[in-house]
Amino acid sequence: MQALVDRVPSRRAVEKKKPASAPALRRLLADGLVRADAAGNLTAIGPEEARAHLDLLWDRLFDVDTLDQAAPSGTA
Repeated sequence: MQALVDRVPSRRAVEKKKPASAPALRRLLADGLVRADAAGNLTAIGPEEARAHLDLLWDRLFDVDTLDQAAPSGTA
């Protein structure tokens, strides 16, 4: 895992080059799987933390009870 973290470019490098992988990196950042520090250095979260985080994201996606409660009456 550390080898992958070492190969992740800094946020500044990504913003300068705008490679084809930039949308994927933005998604990893938005999903919380990669974090940027104040200097713009990127770090992937650990495998166990990522597993738990993704599990929570999937649980929220398929939580139909919450969706039913949030829907206006008579539409769910």
